[in-house]
Amino acid sequence: MKSLSTSTHIEGPGMTRWLKGSIGKSLALLLIIALIPAFSILLFSGVEQRQIAIKDAERNVQLLTRSMAQTQLDLVNTSRSILSTLALLPEIRDFND
Repeated sequence: MKSLSTSTHIEGPGMTRWLKGSIGKSLALLLIIALIPAFSILLFSGVEQRQIAIKDAERNVQLLTRSMAQTQLDLVNTSRSILSTLALLPEIRDFND
């Protein structure tokens, strides 16, 4: 009569060494294997959020730069208008004489 064996045999020196250890080692290995996908997802989402934040920052810098350029252009136009108006005044025209 054959006896039924419940033990499993896994080939490879590394795996048998881990499986022959205490239950604590086996649980630690199982925990590490279980956490790898979760950490991978966290890492991936962190990188993705970083890329989104960089794109948002670039867009904000472009908007700010355009706004500052428009403000500078408005200042130049206002200064030109003031100087043109001043040039029409007789006091200013007669100043060089």
